[in-house]
Amino acid sequence: MYDGRPIFYSLGNFIDQREYTTQFPPDMFDRYDIDDYTKPSKVFDARWTDEDGNPGGDLVDRHWWRSVIPVCTFGADGELDEVELHPISLQQDAGRPHRGTPIRATEDTAAEILATLSDLSAEFGTEIEIDGDRGIIRP
Repeated sequence: MYDGRPIFYSLGNFIDQREYTTQFPPDMFDRYDIDDYTKPSKVFDARWTDEDGNPGGDLVDRHWWRSVIPVCTFGADGELDEVELHPISLQQDAGRPHRGTPIRATEDTAAEILATLSDLSAEFGTEIEIDGDRGIIRP
């Protein structure tokens, strides 16, 4: 919160459909030593797995695949009354057709997301009240 107004950082992870990219510049294929320039999916396979095919990179960083949808409520005077934070998952473990599509986080994942966000926000003086599967910020 700054001057009674919310500031949201890194909500750009709200949706992630990079795996449907249809073209990459040749240097992306070169970086991963891929000869077939017609299959961008090969870039993601190489980028997100190690030499043995095990998941790696962004694919294993759970924070990359989690976010919140904030809902701000303002009073008649235009002042912020509260912010509700609704945790979402971008389906990290789903296959290519669904991975990156936001869904409401499960109860355990929602609790982890809100706890992490609460810890990160505390150093800025913002308190997040956790109420079930949502977070609440009151200015």
